[in-house]
Amino acid sequence: MILPNGVFYLTLGNGNTFGYYGYFPDPHFIYHLDMGYEYWFDAADGHDGIYFYDFKSGSFFYTSPSFSFPYLYDFSLNTFLYYYPDPNNSSRYNTNGARYFYNFGTGQIITK
Repeated sequence: MILPNGVFYLTLGNGNTFGYYGYFPDPHFIYHLDMGYEYWFDAADGHDGIYFYDFKSGSFFYTSPSFSFPYLYDFSLNTFLYYYPDPNNSSRYNTNGARYFYNFGTGQIITK
């Protein structure tokens, strides 16, 4: 869905919410209202996966339809994460300005 001022809202094919984002002149750079600045590119892995470079954490993330966003693989931690939605607004991910993730490797909730 395209909203005013070049802001997009995306709900993925499986019903998961990606959220609000906008493009820059280079369409691989996006600003996600909750994730922040991201650079994405095709993983070319035959699974329709994409990589994100997350400027806030300095990490590379991977997601694909087989474990769709908000599930991410974090290459800096070498583990899968689940990006928690805001409990008060399911179309957003930040909670009071913080990004919360469940780290499947440690079983802990982290911020990143």
